[in-house]
Amino acid sequence: MKALVFYPGFIRRANGECFTSSIQLKSILLWSEYLDTLKVVTYESGDELVEHRIDISEFADCLLPVKARKGWRGIVDFVRHARHLLETSRANFDYIVLFDPYLENQVVHRCARRAGWPAVYRMTGRYDLWVYYSLKDRGLIMQILGKIYSRYLRWYQSKVMKQGLVVTDGDMDFVPATYRDKIGFVVESQLAGERPVENPYLHRVSDDVFRILSLSRIHPAKGIDCLIRAIAILRNKVASQLLLDIVGEPAAAYHDYYDYLKKLATELGVADLVVFHGWVTFEERERYLSTASVLVVPSTDDADGVPKTVIEAMAVGIPVVASRVGGMKYLFADTDSGGILVPRNDPTAITVACAELMADNNKASQISDSGYRHAASLTQDVVIPELLRQFAKRSTIYVLSFTGTH
Repeated sequence: MKALVFYPGFIRRANGECFTSSIQLKSILLWSEYLDTLKVVTYESGDELVEHRIDISEFADCLLPVKARKGWRGIVDFVRHARHLLETSRANFDYIVLFDPYLENQVVHRCARRAGWPAVYRMTGRYDLWVYYSLKDRGLIMQILGKIYSRYLRWYQSKVMKQGLVVTDGDMDFVPATYRDKIGFVVESQLAGERPVENPYLHRVSDDVFRILSLSRIHPAKGIDCLIRAIAILRNKVASQLLLDIVGEPAAAYHDYYDYLKKLATELGVADLVVFHGWVTFEERERYLSTASVLVVPSTDDADGVPKTVIEAMAVGIPVVASRVGGMKYLFADTDSGGILVPRNDPTAITVACAELMADNNKASQISDSGYRHAASLTQDVVIPELLRQFAKRSTIYVLSFTGTH
């Protein structure tokens, strides 16, 4: 199969090397191992990448970068380049994949439809909610515009889902139940490489400290303040030693929230139990995963799909406590899946879940082993072929719909 992907992320090329700060783009490029041809249309920036660089030089031949001008002119350039490809490359590809309903991709989708291209959306979580949250703290006018545009995006996402054009790992509940069987649910956060032959969680030597791990970007939607409140409750309920490792850093717009979290830990009297580690390397991430007793994912809204950290934790047998939001409520729908679901914004529920794991080693081991076995179905060699199979299936549905026979 041959796929043309439109993903409005950014790359930068320098001294014969190619970099991105997008983990999502790196995940897309891994599809090249399973496709006959993969080309990805993305932006090329002349500026230094402001976030941590990921080397993607080995995939340089898969990239069709668009030189990015500033602001709206860059979007115009992206669409113009896309239209040219759609007009000249139809014989070279079987279908196109649009990553999330960015404004650029909505225009590309319309152009593809007019040209008769098979097309499918890959949605990672709820893009309408991410738009709203990114604008709501930027003044009243931006908040109003964000609310209007996010409502439009909600309608647009629902529309393409009803048409059977979507493969997602996020929330599907806003789509009427009669259409949900048209939506493909495939976890995007696959594991790369090999996982341990045996579940390492079951062979650990206890250090008498129950280590709770939060591993994510620092953002209000991640609910880390709720987790800190849960630690304050838990401290008064259990005799065991506790430690909360908060690993991750805030984007530029959320340093105030990061400061608020530190202040909250002090006000609640748990500053001695909470350690803020900031950004860490991949090797350091593995170290924190290897010592954690539980990963807690207290997200407060449905914007997320399935965070990669959840899959990484399951792969090494760490029990997961997660809010019943986004893709997590589907991933852990089965009670034998390696996770405990709790209501969103509920520190008491997080406390109860963690206390049960602390008090009952057999239960913790059972959940650990269920997650470890579940992770076997989430490896790269399983997930990517299934994702591509869903793309091919749904792009065919689109062709039938386009010709008026479906």
